[in-house]
Amino acid sequence: MSTMLFEAELPNGTQIFCLQPEEVPVLYEQIQDYIKYGIKLCEGDTIFDVGANIGLFSLWADQKCRQNVNIFAFEPIPAIYKVLQANANRFNPEKIKVSPCGLAQESKSIQFAYHPNATMLSTAYQDDLPELKNQLQQTIVRNLKNAPKSMRWLQWLPSFWRSRLIQSKLDTAFKTQQVTCQLRTLSEIIREHQIDQINLLKIDVEKG
Repeated sequence: MSTMLFEAELPNGTQIFCLQPEEVPVLYEQIQDYIKYGIKLCEGDTIFDVGANIGLFSLWADQKCRQNVNIFAFEPIPAIYKVLQANANRFNPEKIKVSPCGLAQESKSIQFAYHPNATMLSTAYQDDLPELKNQLQQTIVRNLKNAPKSMRWLQWLPSFWRSRLIQSKLDTAFKTQQVTCQLRTLSEIIREHQIDQINLLKIDVEKG
């Protein structure tokens, strides 16, 4: 599977690799909610980034701890893992260790639905895709008034045509490639790397 890498700029000016530049602001906004309710990051911590995607949380944590933090980042989908690896190599390959696998209760291979046009929606729970598409369509319709100007005009269309156009966009976004991914257990990783303590176990995986 060939993977074309693009670059995007984060709000702090950092240039990172990505697959879909328009996804980067959404992913970056999500990670701002990870550290709250008294959770703190300290220099020297060991962090597991499970469901790392392209590595934005790993990069953020690395910068927060002044590049003095041990990060293990996991991403099972090959195309997304390639971007994660590129970002880790660009910023701190010695401290950000990446693995081409997901974590689960048992080690096995599994089929993922990879969406190259909407990579952050890729999932192992393929039976739920119709429900997810329907939820997204309803969310888009509800929020058209606050949508980007390029989409706001849809609210003035008759509901039938509006639904058809949104459905067409979602069909493009949910174009699917079947990929085989590897899952491993947390215990295996701990033994393999002789880890004494995990200070933060961050998990952000689709319905896992």
